[in-house]
Amino acid sequence: MSPQATVAAFAASEGHAHPLGPPNDPLMTLNDPLMTATVAFAASVHAETIKISVEVYDVNLSINMPEGPDGSLEFGTINILDNKKEVLSLKNQGLYDIEYSFKLRAGSAKIGNLESHFTVRPQRGLLKASKPAVKVEILFHPKTELFIKSRPILLCQVTDPKLSEGEQSVATIPLRVSARAVYSKYNIEPASPMDFGAMIKGTKATQVLILENKGALSFKFVIDRASPLPSSQQEESAPSERERKRSPQAQLTVGMFTVSPCSGSIGPWGHQKITVDCNAGPEGKCEEQLCIDISNRDPKDNPLGIPFILTAESCFPALVEDITSIFEKYPIHSNVNLRQTLQSVQGNGVFIKEDNKFIFTKVLVGQQATAQFKISNSSSVPCDVVLSIKAMPEEPHDVISNIFKVDPAEMSIPGLSHAFATVTFTAEQKEEYQGIFTASLVSPKSSSGEATPQQLTFTISGEGHVPQVTVVYPGLQSKRGNPVLRFRRLLLGDSQKLPLVLRNNGVIPTEFAVRLLDEKRVFSMKGRQSAFQAFHMGDVEEDSTGKAKKHHKKPYMLLEQGQSAEFDVFFKPTLAQRLEGKICVEMSGNNEINIELVGEGYDDDFTLDNLPELEESEESSAKGSLDGRHH
Repeated sequence: MSPQATVAAFAASEGHAHPLGPPNDPLMTLNDPLMTATVAFAASVHAETIKISVEVYDVNLSINMPEGPDGSLEFGTINILDNKKEVLSLKNQGLYDIEYSFKLRAGSAKIGNLESHFTVRPQRGLLKASKPAVKVEILFHPKTELFIKSRPILLCQVTDPKLSEGEQSVATIPLRVSARAVYSKYNIEPASPMDFGAMIKGTKATQVLILENKGALSFKFVIDRASPLPSSQQEESAPSERERKRSPQAQLTVGMFTVSPCSGSIGPWGHQKITVDCNAGPEGKCEEQLCIDISNRDPKDNPLGIPFILTAESCFPALVEDITSIFEKYPIHSNVNLRQTLQSVQGNGVFIKEDNKFIFTKVLVGQQATAQFKISNSSSVPCDVVLSIKAMPEEPHDVISNIFKVDPAEMSIPGLSHAFATVTFTAEQKEEYQGIFTASLVSPKSSSGEATPQQLTFTISGEGHVPQVTVVYPGLQSKRGNPVLRFRRLLLGDSQKLPLVLRNNGVIPTEFAVRLLDEKRVFSMKGRQSAFQAFHMGDVEEDSTGKAKKHHKKPYMLLEQGQSAEFDVFFKPTLAQRLEGKICVEMSGNNEINIELVGEGYDDDFTLDNLPELEESEESSAKGSLDGRHH
């Protein structure tokens, strides 16, 4: 389209005419195009006729311009600090010369002065009649973000050069303009820093950085190592100078990281996937600072380049070797006075540091004891550990295959964490067993050139014990080798008391039960204070119906190491004959001690009554004899 700007005006060929009467005055006539007016002046003396000629002409200005869909002067969308030029064609199609001049209307508070964004060259000029068109350049050079949509901001003023200065303006033609200026809009995912975390030395990991174009224009990007200049010098370095120093390259390697691609162009609303590879090198933490430059972004947005940090930690798996950590649940002793240590230590195990040996303590033959050892990962990466217990050198594995067991056989421990290895010891005989415990670190596949994998090794031992209840009194033994309590020959109806003393001379607490077997009911026994202190009742357990199992509710005696239980055993014959009984001390593992009771009763037809001195003497003699045996 070529919009025409036509202006009609009156111009006098010979000066200016001012009609003296009203338009409908019969004395004034107008002819088109050349109008002649005859004016008659009446006077008393004479009359004079004046002829006036007036010409009517058109101001015909043709303006050709590139138009948008809405008919406005379209500049489209450009980056700020770029510029775009459009050309207008002005042609005077009238009969007389005219002048033009362009003016920009005042902008809004948000846009500011439009003259800082647009320039018209030439801004004014003369358009001669019937001469070729004149080119006028409109330059759009935005300084800030703005958006103008079909607004009449450009005014073309047409003037007649023949008229006086105050009367020159013939017409003002508004031109609608559409233009948009933007900075590059972008998004970076993930946000800085990109952390690869802990990695096993020699391994490789990959992450993806996505650079998105969130705007309507393409932009270029360059990724480089951050400048080592001090911040004050960096601020003085202009962006254009930094860009000249950076040459595009296919990939960038900094420290343990490789970035590819590190330069390119991204179209509107597009994105670029940037691969970041991390090859874990020497052990330790690595941090590299990158700089991402995006063309035509806001100068206030990181003028030195958008910072982006890459971090990673190269590690090699390692186990904690500190014995206070491994054996945190058990006391740690030296091997001085080892026997005394094993007897006095609490719990079921102790570690002897000079011997690098863990010893199970106080384990009964046939019973199972459990120990837990803490296996800790001192590195930031997970590690795999293989656990085993092997026989001592030059001994077959079968010797301990059923004695020591470890669970689990393998474990995976997260970084800077720990797990427990459970070892069970079951003594089959009353003897000492030994093995070698080993926790072997599994070497990562990437470490083929590394040293021998780390191992935690120590000796593990234990001895099977049996309950050792010793009969301290009586000291006599029968022909069968059993302890025996021999009572005096007593008159029927008389009685005698002898002591029974049981002592735990072993290293483990011992449970036992005491039963008196006496068919003739001539023997009886009663516990002293020490026996009452050792007396316990069995724990009550519940079956599936919730009822107590009565057979588990039974009395028993418990003697700790070195403790004794004392009883008084009485003999009161009711038959004139040799009488025998038995006290059975039942211990775990079908072990028992049988204490024989022997006495005799008699009946005498001849008796002496009321002899207190003799009776007191005999009782005193018996008591002295028993006390002597007890000590």
